[in-house]
Amino acid sequence: MEELKYNERLKIGIFSAVGTTIEYYDFFLYALLSVLVFPKIFFPPGFKYLTAVLISLSTYFVTFMARPIGAMLFGNLGDKEGRRKGLVLNMALVGVSYIIIGLLPTYEVLGFTSVLLLIVLRLLFGLGMGGEYGGALAIVLECNWQSKNRGLWSCFVQAGPSLGELLALLGLLVFYDNLLLGWRVLVILGGIIALVNFIIRKNISESPAFLKLLRLNRIDRSPIVTTVKKYYRQILISSAMVGLAAGATTVIATYALPIMRSEGVPLNVGIMYLVIGDLVWLASLFPLTLIGDRTNREELIMLLSIVLGAILFLPGIYLLFTDKDLLLSIVLLKLTTISWAQYGLLNALNFPVEVRYTGSGFSYQLGAMYAGGLSPLLSSYFVINRELVGVYSIILGYAIISAIGVMVYMKKRQMLNYKEAS
Repeated sequence: MEELKYNERLKIGIFSAVGTTIEYYDFFLYALLSVLVFPKIFFPPGFKYLTAVLISLSTYFVTFMARPIGAMLFGNLGDKEGRRKGLVLNMALVGVSYIIIGLLPTYEVLGFTSVLLLIVLRLLFGLGMGGEYGGALAIVLECNWQSKNRGLWSCFVQAGPSLGELLALLGLLVFYDNLLLGWRVLVILGGIIALVNFIIRKNISESPAFLKLLRLNRIDRSPIVTTVKKYYRQILISSAMVGLAAGATTVIATYALPIMRSEGVPLNVGIMYLVIGDLVWLASLFPLTLIGDRTNREELIMLLSIVLGAILFLPGIYLLFTDKDLLLSIVLLKLTTISWAQYGLLNALNFPVEVRYTGSGFSYQLGAMYAGGLSPLLSSYFVINRELVGVYSIILGYAIISAIGVMVYMKKRQMLNYKEAS
């Protein structure tokens, strides 16, 4: 297989990182806006706050419902016509829909029609965003498949959660005293970055693994059908493994800052706590992936990370609810999701190159939907009433699902290794 030059591989990594950063920029920004801003501008004055928050979070969940469909559509395109084509077109849809959301009139102008338009635009955004992760993961890893540091290269994609939140938090820090106006600037900015990335991506190299399939005439003409029919077990495993990381990430993104504000913490101080938490998370990401590369025990490292995450979430949420050492609370909560470090490589290895864009993307987005999309809704009542056990039970449930997924993955890999050795 032809090896791309280092500079080209680095360029592909950077522009893949930009895409997943935009994904999580929206992930965090929209979660916070759903609680802090949208209940005030898309609902009538006097509307019950909890109801407005739940409806607002439901528009957030709509995106997660659309993302698995987008993963299938763009994955199908990427597995048939090239990773680059899927990654270019999905960014165009993301950029246009995001800019229109930033220009959307409020309830005062359109009434509940504004909410309906928001739902439609979030659906379009979700379709576009659904095609990002699988393609970015496929092209980055396939361009570095022979490298001894495959896991480390996956950090270009896996760093997306923290980089996206850092970008969103820095934006909130600039506009924290006028979010009712500033949110539009932040959303439109995300759309502009997506469109710039769309233009640049048209000139990146194609995956060598895909080009090899093309030369050998081994392109699967029905990737969606093949993925669902032949690799449904892998889909269930990969979607299960990401449960804790996706569920805990969204709960933290949605509620950590509003809870700190309700406890009298200035918005800019709460934002700085989250920034520090993200920096600690990023500092943990690279050593963990490097250890995985050197030991070839990514599954075991991920399983231990899930167990650690389930343990750390309890003191983290306790300190947050009791207003005790909030900085430590945020750091502990962020480290709950460190199992994300190994997920990208394991997810990619779970599918053959013929359906990797479709399979890895759909699996991740399915997990993001049931864990990341549902967790804020499931935990909203418990968070608002500061019921620690309720919130922890939800996260613990996701941790158990993730641990089972990793153990099944380990068993499957052991069986494959046994067959190869026989």
